[in-house]
Amino acid sequence: MKKTTIVLFSLLLVGNISAQETATHLSLDSCRTLAICNNKELRMADMKQRAAWYERKAAFTKYLPRVSATGAYLHTNKEISLLSDEQKSKLSNLGTTVGSLVPALESMTGALNGVGSGLVEALHTDTRNMGTVAVMLTQPVYMGGKIVAYNRITRYAEQIASHQHDLTLQEVIVEVDEVYWQIVSLQNKKRLAESFLKLVQKLDNDVQQMITEGVATKADGLSVKVKVNEAQVALIQVDNGLSLSRMLLCQLCGLEMDTPVTLAREHGCHPNAQCGNHGRCTDCFRTPPRIECTLPFY
Repeated sequence: MKKTTIVLFSLLLVGNISAQETATHLSLDSCRTLAICNNKELRMADMKQRAAWYERKAAFTKYLPRVSATGAYLHTNKEISLLSDEQKSKLSNLGTTVGSLVPALESMTGALNGVGSGLVEALHTDTRNMGTVAVMLTQPVYMGGKIVAYNRITRYAEQIASHQHDLTLQEVIVEVDEVYWQIVSLQNKKRLAESFLKLVQKLDNDVQQMITEGVATKADGLSVKVKVNEAQVALIQVDNGLSLSRMLLCQLCGLEMDTPVTLAREHGCHPNAQCGNHGRCTDCFRTPPRIECTLPFY
């Protein structure tokens, strides 16, 4: 029996240590960083800002000359000739034809045939493989102010996207801060509720003893019982609020909903603060100054 008790106690101790080791310790800055890196709306705002930046760059190119080139190629099986076969034959035999018609020019038959053959060769075109290339350079001179207005609009759109990104960033930081300090506040309220519950339980015990001794009435005991129940309900409400707030913080930070988290200022003073007042000083719960966080851009 003793061995079984020792084994069970060891298992419970190991489980408690494992749970404490897996708990995520978060500070306010780490919560902000996780929320910024995992917020979908912030990523969308960042993409819109980048799109506006590229749109402005594209609008500026309207001022620059535009070069365009086109090309075409045509392949045919048959050659397209300017002369028919009959015309080619007549030109090639031009001297013979002239010599038969004018006997005095028979001596020039060979020369005239050479001239006709040269003319046929000069008019020969090989159109089976044809290609063409055209290069155009266009420089806008006056467009009625359209280019200037377009560049102005894109510049304003980029500024709007940048401001929207900053606004979304600030909203994320504010929401994380609110949940963070809400958990810290609920933790302090939980300690207060536990102290109040112990107080009313002790009072209930004292009243029960007084009733036994006949000093107090049962009505007094019932009144104290009501206070004990109210203190227990308040403690349950605080525990529920803590659980929901932790789940919301995990959601904002991009963690699993059931991830156990502990906050740096959840148990009083900041771990680095050496105040020695055990969380009773005002500086221990002072909100740190707001930092400006930006995502990598371009």
